[in-house]
Amino acid sequence: MVVGLSKLIKSDSSSFTAETSTSPFIVLHPVELLFSTLNEYIGEVNNAYGVDLIRGKILYEETLKKAVSLGIRPVLIYNGLRKRNYLDLQYTAKSNSLSRKNYDAEKLDVPSSEFNMYSDFFPASRTFSVNCLQNLGFPCVTADYDWMPSCLGTALILDCPIAAMSSDYYVCSRPTNIPESLKSLTINELKYVNLGDKFYIVKSEGGRDRVMLNVYRPEKSPLKSVPPASRTLIALLMNQCIIPKLPDVIKIEPRDEESYNEAKLRSVIDYVSKTNPIHVLKEVMELCADSGRADYVAKMILSYLELFCPDFAEASKLLSILVLNQGLPTIEPPPSRNKKLQEQENISPSVFFEEAAKLLKGSGHEDAPFDFFYRWPKALIHLYRSGHLEKVYIAPLYDKLGVIFSAFNEYLIELPHCFGPARVLRIMLYSLLAGVDEANGARFKLVGLKPDVRELCYEGLFRYKTYNVHIQPMYLPANCSTDDFLHTVLGFNSTPDIPEWSVALAVSCLLWHQQKPRHENCQLRECPLILSTLLLALIAYHTPEPDLPALADHLDKLKTVVKTELTQNNALPSPALEKEFLHGALELTVLYNNYITLSNLLTVLQSPNVVPDFKSPVYNRFPQVHIAFPSLELLVSIACHLKTEVFPYNVALRMWLVKAFRPVVNDISAVKALQQVVATFTSLMQRISTMKLVFQEPKMDISDPPNCFLSREERSSKRVSSFREDRTHFEPCGISAAKSPPKSYPRTNLNKPQIPGSSKGGGRRPKKSGSYADRLTKRLEEMKLNIS
Repeated sequence: MVVGLSKLIKSDSSSFTAETSTSPFIVLHPVELLFSTLNEYIGEVNNAYGVDLIRGKILYEETLKKAVSLGIRPVLIYNGLRKRNYLDLQYTAKSNSLSRKNYDAEKLDVPSSEFNMYSDFFPASRTFSVNCLQNLGFPCVTADYDWMPSCLGTALILDCPIAAMSSDYYVCSRPTNIPESLKSLTINELKYVNLGDKFYIVKSEGGRDRVMLNVYRPEKSPLKSVPPASRTLIALLMNQCIIPKLPDVIKIEPRDEESYNEAKLRSVIDYVSKTNPIHVLKEVMELCADSGRADYVAKMILSYLELFCPDFAEASKLLSILVLNQGLPTIEPPPSRNKKLQEQENISPSVFFEEAAKLLKGSGHEDAPFDFFYRWPKALIHLYRSGHLEKVYIAPLYDKLGVIFSAFNEYLIELPHCFGPARVLRIMLYSLLAGVDEANGARFKLVGLKPDVRELCYEGLFRYKTYNVHIQPMYLPANCSTDDFLHTVLGFNSTPDIPEWSVALAVSCLLWHQQKPRHENCQLRECPLILSTLLLALIAYHTPEPDLPALADHLDKLKTVVKTELTQNNALPSPALEKEFLHGALELTVLYNNYITLSNLLTVLQSPNVVPDFKSPVYNRFPQVHIAFPSLELLVSIACHLKTEVFPYNVALRMWLVKAFRPVVNDISAVKALQQVVATFTSLMQRISTMKLVFQEPKMDISDPPNCFLSREERSSKRVSSFREDRTHFEPCGISAAKSPPKSYPRTNLNKPQIPGSSKGGGRRPKKSGSYADRLTKRLEEMKLNIS
């Protein structure tokens, strides 16, 4: 995101033009479309819970169906792994630091209904959207790596708009260099539609509906003075993670009531519009030359600029999977000319500026990405491509920086992340995937397994810890069913008392309850959160699909009934109790999704060479997440009420189960349906309250996070390695690998400042008049790096 750019662009009404698209296609990220849909509704329910999942399903599917009915054909692409995960580390650390500065305990010490959520929140958003798309029969696909390059390439090939919420797209443009294989196509300027607003409007003309898109027009916007190839430099200069301080040539002077960031953006735009792009980069590199971080910054800049380059090869692959490649040329990935550029210890200035010039022209992705699909069976690739195997299970194995588990609800910022109890299941997923690679002779791919995988976890109150989780490759024996596997690794035995559809929820509840020390003396049968979770899931499961909108309305009314009951009993919950139950409910949601993913992976591995049919019953044994957790707000409210009762189970059974039940028709069949629900709830609770899972506790080492996640005080008290030692393996945020410094650098010269790769002799080249960057600029001008 470019700070302040969206506000600046929208302040000029001429920046957008309502027009009819020449293509029926529009490229979208399904989760961004979900949040765009919810934001139109969120004003009515702005609290700590966001929109109910069951309500979100109704709104989301209605949005998709309406768009298709108007002739819009969404091209739905999920993001894959990050090529450069260290950028995510920097962004997360910066965001955490800002949250720490803005922390106000009093603003959080309020009831959940009075808390204003400023960021997007919707639990299990990716799984939820995949489920909705599957319900509607809409195809979708997951990219190998970053979303933006893949979707830029897709939109340019199809000559269709791209709708997104990020301000990064305001600085994107048609690349100067087009691959030879695409010369037969007409590659027009990129069309961008801001998904933060309603991305289309419908006008009636002559009795017919006409769809109009609000397309961004950079030539009429506040960026009109900036050459297309220079626009990405605006995003670069505004990125404080990479460039914390601007070059001195950029003067920031706020005008009138202008904020500092607004003045900064205005100054950056003015500077970039008048300056040769190579000179801009020269000033940046000159800025960091004396700090000894030049190599690090150079690699960060190249990685960042590559995000704005369309990946035509990946786009061609995704269009083929979506069967949208008719009449389009197949684009093969270019031969890797920058092999392992980011792993080089030094980047020479010539290489840096040559690569930067190509990236500004839009010619990126020449370095062949790591192929984590190598020797994966066909069924496993389809599991990933379909969105049923999220990147959170892939990244720790194939990226040495691991995965980040952050807080994703502002109301719970004082509590740890919600992925802890699910680690038991996550380890099984890691182990099974590692076993696939080892069995297929591809263990070398597991660069994140040494022998532990790294999870960087939020611990509450802006503290992070690094968890090195031990993983042992696991193999699925021949003819081993999913139930057999779970019996072996968890000790779970399914019985007739536990309906098959409820197995995933029952196991999740058992795993959660057994891992909570505070619940050692709490019988599962009397646990308010478990009771509330199961009774709402039971009600939603027994509601026919066409009646879900009516059920959503019924649950909304029930929230008022619960609040009235708590008020009359003078038992309104404290914010601390609401946070505890909401946190527990989110942990259960994560456990449930992890279990379903594990079940799908086991099913795929039983027939690894068969293309899976994800609509078949074997992949739909358990209710989707909006049925298992229809309303977090109601779930927490009922749990808070049960907490005040001496016998929570009896109250849940006789009061809330009956009140939550909504009969489809008011006749004798409704009575029988209620009797069935009560009988199922009774037998299920009686059975699981006597069960205890037997599983192996995770083996892991816990250590400090990377330095950039530590406060200034924590960093000052921690002995930090010299810069040269830290950068020998180019790891961000103070993460260093076990690698000895190169012998070509004498110890006495390790800390001397250098321009990236400026000397092979440890900075011993005699100085000449003028800065190295100035002399380098002259030499580069002689090389004629024209990027206009």
